[in-house]
Amino acid sequence: MDETKKFIKCLKLDHGLRYKDGNFIYTKPLTDEGQLKIEEYIKVHIYEPIEEEQSSAWDIISKRFQTSECGKPELSSDYLPREYLKLIIPVLKITYVGNPLDSFKSYAEKSDRTELKAQCQQFLAETVLVGGGLIIKNVSDFKNKSMLDVIWTINKISRWHKYKKPFFLKKALKFSELYDLDNNPLLDEKQLGDYVNQLFSHEKFSVVAYEKVIPAFARLDKQLQESLTDLYKIPADWFASISKRLVPGIASFHQEQNINDWLITIN
Repeated sequence: MDETKKFIKCLKLDHGLRYKDGNFIYTKPLTDEGQLKIEEYIKVHIYEPIEEEQSSAWDIISKRFQTSECGKPELSSDYLPREYLKLIIPVLKITYVGNPLDSFKSYAEKSDRTELKAQCQQFLAETVLVGGGLIIKNVSDFKNKSMLDVIWTINKISRWHKYKKPFFLKKALKFSELYDLDNNPLLDEKQLGDYVNQLFSHEKFSVVAYEKVIPAFARLDKQLQESLTDLYKIPADWFASISKRLVPGIASFHQEQNINDWLITIN
């Protein structure tokens, strides 16, 4: 399998997506034979707890498309707990524009209004950030120096991959309450370094953020879109893309913080 197909299949970029509890779940393949663009992306994004509830990027989807979570959602176990802090470590930015499968087009043409409305709540990921991330549980107990050590280790490994500068990892730095996105504990700098190195080597990767998603039916040809809109009175904005960053699990009690401002705050 070549590199292009590897990313499409492993990340399921050709699959439909359904919204559920601050994340997407995959449905089935809807596109094929598309154009793939892969760019290097090295920037850590931090999502820290906040006191007051605020609007979440996921609310755009739940309100516009009348999903089961209209209004204010109940925070399920799929959301990041309020006392946790999340870092995402993207290493790639991937854009994929696939062509609709014949089976998808045929289904759209034959569906009645009820079926079509349900299908209109499917999405396609057009641009995603790919890499890994870290979870700090009970962030109030995580020492500021430990957080600086985490950022320093990530930066050191990213510079090695970019400039081939040697670095050394040791077990002297100990961490507590630090986990990867699969909930595996990272107990020291060596374990953290091994994990981050896997991300930059593309040995381990997943979608850590959706930069642009589109309703799946927007991938159909314009004539078919217009005929379905007229026939079933589908709102025009159901075909509009969403270009606000969607981070799995991040709801109304976390906000993205600029890493430089955040480092100044904890120093």
